[in-house]
Amino acid sequence: MKNNPDSVGKQLLITIDGPAGAGKTTVSRM
Repeated sequence: MKNNPDSVGKQLLITIDGPAGAGKTTVSRM
């Protein structure tokens, strides 16, 4: 994950928002 900071950011969103973060993660990916 250190090689890809973006992946770390996505994981943080999922960790903070939990299941609800799935929607936000999808928007972030766009």
